[in-house]
Amino acid sequence: MAMSSPSKSASQAIPKTSGKEERKESSVGKSPGKTTAEESRQNTGSDERTTESTARSSLRWSSRDLLARIPLTHIVCDSQKVETGTLTVISLNELLVQKLEKMEVEEPRKKAVSDNLWRLFDVLERHLAANEKQIRVDEIAETASTEFSDLFEGGETGKKQLKEVVHGLLTDLPKPGWLVGSRRADLGLLFTTALGSSRRTVLDRFRNDTRRLVVCLKDRLRIDFLNSPEGRKPAELATLFGDAGLSSINVESLAENLPVYSGSLQLSGSHRARLQKTVDILRQWLESACEPEEFQLLSSSEPLQGLFSTTSTDSEEGNIFQNAIAHFDRIDSEWVEFFRAFRTALLEVENAYQADWHDAAMSGMDWQTLSDEELALVPPVVVLADADSIGGESLDSLNSLLNSGRPIIVLLTDTANGFDAETPQNLFGASHSGLAAPITARGNVFVVQSSLAKPDHLVEGFSRLIGASRPGVALLSIPSAAVSKKIALPLLYAALESRVTPCFMFDPDAGDSWSACFDLKGNPQSHRPWPDYENENADFTALPFTLADHAALTPAGMSAFTILSKSEWSEQQCPLAEYLERSQRDAQGLIPYILVVDGDDSVERAMVPPLLVEACRERARNWRLMQELGGIDNEYARQAVERTREEAAKEMVSERENLLDAHKSELEKIRQELAGETIDRLVSMLMGDTPMSLPTELTKSSPAIEVPAPSLVASEDSAQEKEGDIEEEEDEEAGFDEPYIDSALCTTCNECTNINSLLFEYNDNKQAIIADPEAGTFAQLVQAALKCPARCIHPGKPRSGDDSASKKLIAQAAQFN
Repeated sequence: MAMSSPSKSASQAIPKTSGKEERKESSVGKSPGKTTAEESRQNTGSDERTTESTARSSLRWSSRDLLARIPLTHIVCDSQKVETGTLTVISLNELLVQKLEKMEVEEPRKKAVSDNLWRLFDVLERHLAANEKQIRVDEIAETASTEFSDLFEGGETGKKQLKEVVHGLLTDLPKPGWLVGSRRADLGLLFTTALGSSRRTVLDRFRNDTRRLVVCLKDRLRIDFLNSPEGRKPAELATLFGDAGLSSINVESLAENLPVYSGSLQLSGSHRARLQKTVDILRQWLESACEPEEFQLLSSSEPLQGLFSTTSTDSEEGNIFQNAIAHFDRIDSEWVEFFRAFRTALLEVENAYQADWHDAAMSGMDWQTLSDEELALVPPVVVLADADSIGGESLDSLNSLLNSGRPIIVLLTDTANGFDAETPQNLFGASHSGLAAPITARGNVFVVQSSLAKPDHLVEGFSRLIGASRPGVALLSIPSAAVSKKIALPLLYAALESRVTPCFMFDPDAGDSWSACFDLKGNPQSHRPWPDYENENADFTALPFTLADHAALTPAGMSAFTILSKSEWSEQQCPLAEYLERSQRDAQGLIPYILVVDGDDSVERAMVPPLLVEACRERARNWRLMQELGGIDNEYARQAVERTREEAAKEMVSERENLLDAHKSELEKIRQELAGETIDRLVSMLMGDTPMSLPTELTKSSPAIEVPAPSLVASEDSAQEKEGDIEEEEDEEAGFDEPYIDSALCTTCNECTNINSLLFEYNDNKQAIIADPEAGTFAQLVQAALKCPARCIHPGKPRSGDDSASKKLIAQAAQFN
């Protein structure tokens, strides 16, 4: 593929690939479902990589699409943000695209690099795979840009121009920035980086404060010594002036003539000893060179120990969780002594130390009396174990550790995310450890479940876990050691999207309610049962990614499916996601399937085996429970909304009936009054009180008498018809063509206003209304309706000319109208 370039020499540089090895376009920014199977094979780069992936893969999740959705990422440790103890994870794909667009480079050269960014990612991935340590982007910029330019054929001038562009991109990234990929060692790198960022600020502040306290206490001791007879001796006075001062000062004469101030009180022996001991402890701590990344790691598994190569590992015999408690208590005794000295120094500097009271309080200090900031300074004790190994006695020991309340961090790795069992019968059983639910249910433990596929969520979880002054457990999805590095990250992300290892955090200190403590942030399309993506193929516009799609990514998993070509399709076959939503009765006679593509890029149906169907159902049910805990489509809220709707409907019917009854009563009253008046006038006429021409005169003078009883009935019918017209008119106005909100049902959740504050706003009662229907799109209306927990937003029908309206969105809106 020839590359466009601004000069003739640069245009001579072409990729050193041709035919089937050539990638047709960059994977950066490519939307899911737009890749052929041929491109998937091209993406692997060799026949060896192709054989490691499945021959048939999910229609949306071909190898190329999957890698396009899971970009190489790097951690950015901003020097300004480090002071606040925060880290930022940025997608390298997105960052490079943004930087490239802003570069002042001629457009052809810029396009040449943009179309081949995937080659640069390959170069960086090779550097990651070859090195288990942290790699800073700016440190390998020269090497990576050279390797990138060497991938192209052509003149040296053209290669040099490409190298300059790429080198400028890599050196312009935020610093310091570390590459993060799918390496198992990246878990340890992310943890130590988060630990250092969290502890650095606290550690620096304590060091500065400790130095200041040492200087103050040493001055206090020095002054007290100079006021003593020993301190007034010439030899001691000579130490105050140094060699230069001694030549001009007679220290013997000075010692004899120094006045004695009666107001100066000598420190008692116990007081002086306490100050000296405090100074010694503080100075010893300052000299110990405690580092922010320091922590004590305990692991009984040697393969897992390799994830944390930057710290010492203690592998004592016995139960690892009991050993962790013993390690914490030893560290606790050392650090409590420092904090006792630190608090003593603070009181002494302020002349507030009262021995009678403070001596007892200081001697009774332990880790439970330390503040959150003091605990954050203590190097944590970290237990590293395989989640699958926790059971029986080890589970009891883990519970004992959590019950102790000690702020020990437990990292449990989960590698059951590849469906790499030898036989299909073993594929779809327990695909996760199941520890998250019982540990979270305790309510007093910080819990985070995350994955290397989501490094931004992982770093946030580590930072909050490290800062918690209570026991913390992290369940971490990492690649199996048996899985090839080439497919490790796709399998991790597939486990995340198929709800096998969803991300969540539970922070008991975040609030008093479960909804405040439990957070589902980090999951793709968390409001849906399964992530659902659009596809270019008009026949398959919606492609949910289920546990079955995850299984189809590997040959072992794919072997359990039965493949049907288009000629074998029938109406009895049902998409798996739709099948799972049907009741047991409605699903009878149907065969669930997922879509796959074969080697010729032909779409086929893969019949899902019953065991996998049940595993998918279990995953969907588990995810539904997590959604409720996270406040998404909460069943209690839905029931409350339905009750409110029913009560409002009953009130409206009752009010309408009351109005009709009042209207009928008023009509009857008028009828009776007019009928009585008419009878009175007729009686008067018959009695002779009225001339014979009475009817004519009555017609002229009293038109009200002209309304006979039959006309009253007609008036009633007319009134009812008018009322009917009004109701029809109101119904027409309340039709579903225009969007509207049942504001009385609004729970003020901010979901709609966060989407478009011009389209949605709050009224005086802090309840949502449609502010300006033309200020937003139909897609935003439908999105708000899907997110609204009260389901009170009715999108109506799209306006003419609204390009955001699709058949799928209109179908989704129908359920709310």
